Amino acid sequence: MDGLSVYENGEPQSVFNFPWEVGNTWDFRLLGQDWSANTDNIYNGEVTVSAISGEGHTLSYVFSGREGFIKSLLWTDNEGVDHLQMNLNEKKTGYSGDVFFYRAGDIHDNLYEENDQEIYDTFLDEGYSPNEAWDTLVWYLDVEISQQGGSGSLSIKDHQGASPLTRAWGAGATEKGSFGTIPSNSGDHSITVTLRGQDSLVHLKVAGALVRSWTL
Repeated sequence: MDGLSVYENGEPQSVFNFPWEVGNTWDFRLLGQDWSANTDNIYNGEVTVSAISGEGHTLSYVFSGREGFIKSLLWTDNEGVDHLQMNLNEKKTGYSGDVFFYRAGDIHDNLYEENDQEIYDTFLDEGYSPNEAWDTLVWYLDVEISQQGGSGSLSIKDHQGASPLTRAWGAGATEKGSFGTIPSNSGDHSITVTLRGQDSLVHLKVAGALVRSWTL
């Protein structure tokens, strides 16, 4: 596994410190920060690592020898806010077909709570850079609707009037960790949310993504 690396900006970063030994320390750069890491524990083929950045952020991850990659990872800032959480869901062999990589950048992140009126919000799709548009937009939803008299709806409309994402929920509905894609259309997008019920909430995240694909 000596050639296995995590890459940032096209450069391999020493997130993995082979051969693993408890107590080993090393440095690497990831997520735009410099990290000092320590191998905390090795048990049953799994290696637990903790790291702290110069900005006081923490990174904890587990490397699985059986899976040959990261089993879980959590990045938390110095105020206790989680910025990234990853979990390996499944490993299979013998796959043939297309694979995709989404290089994403955050555009919008807001939590909407119960309100007697419609909630209006906006976000701006400016593209990856002035000379390159996003290939697509990725949305993520966490939704909880109250059992008693609860209901909710969400719609996103682009500046041309198209509504690529609409949702409606009844009393007691939940939608946890759902995600999908909508077309990237540079310019303003409007968000309309309705929520009834004391504990009803909608957490919406939107990111722009450059999509790369390969055939295996």
